[in-house]
Amino acid sequence: MYPSERLDDEQWLREATADRSALVLHVRTKSLWCNWKSQLLAEGDSTLTVACPPEVRKNPTDIEIGQTIGVAVRKGHKKILFDSELVGQDDRTGHLVIRKPLDVQQLQRRTYVRARVPDQLTIPVNLTRLEADGSADARAMPRRGILLDLSAGGMSVAVPPDARNKWRPGDVMRCLLPLDPAREPRELTARVRGVERTPQGHLRMGMQFVGLEASAEGRATLKLIARTTSRFRSTAGRGA
Repeated sequence: MYPSERLDDEQWLREATADRSALVLHVRTKSLWCNWKSQLLAEGDSTLTVACPPEVRKNPTDIEIGQTIGVAVRKGHKKILFDSELVGQDDRTGHLVIRKPLDVQQLQRRTYVRARVPDQLTIPVNLTRLEADGSADARAMPRRGILLDLSAGGMSVAVPPDARNKWRPGDVMRCLLPLDPAREPRELTARVRGVERTPQGHLRMGMQFVGLEASAEGRATLKLIARTTSRFRSTAGRGA
């Protein structure tokens, strides 16, 4: 079962505003997804005011009026997700003004706990480093890794040892991941968070997904990831 449900009651929004809840803005800039930390500051009739992220203060051109923004807010053991768009910026404070959500969903936070791939499964992942403009790195051929664990927040992949000289924390990768054997592999964007050597001599590359919470298509992928991780846990529990 996909641990997500719609949230019709706006009480959470009033409470989140009163608490000045932390949130994450998922924004696509220069063809790449970025995750920006922010804070919910005020609620209007049709808009929300959120703190201007440091990245926007540094590079104001990274975002423009009318741009779609995905928003994620933590609420207890759940995460609230919705789409919005930038409608303005406060002239005095620089804070961002975004549209209030029309459709809100909750996602249980256990979906973000990594599930280890069962030993009897081998799941390949094709990886391509992306340039700042979102194009594939012309200097590096796509490489194949093996999925080690997976969650709605990211994954770990075993890659050949020579990848240490090619990929570093902060690199953005295009990942082709076969989540469903009956479907084509899903194309995901992820940011490298760390690289370490495994006892088997490979490199373990930890990656964080970006952009999945910002659109209906991305949330459909989250649904598929949730089903996949549930299958991993079920298989591991049976020892089959």
